Amino acid sequence: MIGSMRTLKRTVVASAVALAALFGAAQAQYGADPFFEQTVIQSRGFGLELMDARLRVLEAYGIAPDGLDETVEGFEADYARFGGTLSATAPDVAEALEDAIEAIEDGFEAGEDLTDLVAIARGAHADAYAAVIPAEVRASPAFRAGVMADLLLAEGGVAEGVEEAIEEDEPWMYPLGWAALQRVNELWAGLAEFATADQESFAQQYLDTLADIYPAATLPDVFPSNPEEAESPAQSLVGIVESVADAALYPGRDVRRLAPHLTTITAQACEAYAAGDDAIAFEHVLIVGDLYDAHLTDFLGLVAGDVDDGVTGMLGALGYGGDDDDDEAGEGESADGDADDGDEEGDDAALASDPAAACGELLEALEEASAVLGG
Repeated sequence: MIGSMRTLKRTVVASAVALAALFGAAQAQYGADPFFEQTVIQSRGFGLELMDARLRVLEAYGIAPDGLDETVEGFEADYARFGGTLSATAPDVAEALEDAIEAIEDGFEAGEDLTDLVAIARGAHADAYAAVIPAEVRASPAFRAGVMADLLLAEGGVAEGVEEAIEEDEPWMYPLGWAALQRVNELWAGLAEFATADQESFAQQYLDTLADIYPAATLPDVFPSNPEEAESPAQSLVGIVESVADAALYPGRDVRRLAPHLTTITAQACEAYAAGDDAIAFEHVLIVGDLYDAHLTDFLGLVAGDVDDGVTGMLGALGYGGDDDDDEAGEGESADGDADDGDEEGDDAALASDPAAACGELLEALEEASAVLGG
């Protein structure tokens, strides 16, 4: 029986590797590859865009209902994606943005109208975007396309907003999906000039379908019956954007390439930890966690569970918690230097008291994962 299982695992791995080679060839046809060529910048941009989406939600409501507590709490997780870089590049801007977000959090707790506070935060957010993402990058079709893909498909985005509202019984994720869609429309307006008439027509059809799912920031009287309602048009729209921008937007196409790429990003995190730049290191940990969680963990959990456990365990030790990654690196460590238990949301991983050492273990685990996948 054990021999049969090993044979099955080898067969599944071989099949996956063959598919990876096929899809990898497809990925190579594009002129730009933002999730590989500028991985860290794309993640920082996504964090800034998620923060913008939260501000849109609060702006739409004014006096935010209690159900938006997770939307407000999520500012910290968004900030962790770019905050270390912002603090190093423009400390005054970082302080202004942190103060603005703290004011929103306090205003939300007090039940105040947040309109004016959001306006102040928007100014600081714009300054932060300019400081973290160079103007020429922001203007490039590849960057915009990558941001669109994340807003459409990643956690906190359009497709996930409906799914989490229905399947995870988190209805207040719906307004965040609505906000992400508003930004997708803006970004598409900047790319549509490069589209053919057919591409523009199909893209508009998908956008219209998503607009029907998300007509407003307020919760609908009745949610769609299918939690995957937004998934198909969102995926189809990303496919069009990929062609229009001439940019590969599915980093999971080639797992043999993705796995070793994650070791490169992890090595950069380890260097930052060793230098004492924990916040910048954690920016990289978030990238590794997101890409691993989205594209590798399910498969590796099937064919090499111990390897998958090693990666996910060390990601958790470094503070990555998927939906619960709202602690920056170093937070969660007790005053005596011991790691605290995980939060009350169910993320029971203890944070490492020595992040640099834990990062080294994560690197080793990812190298093993890469070997399993043939990278």
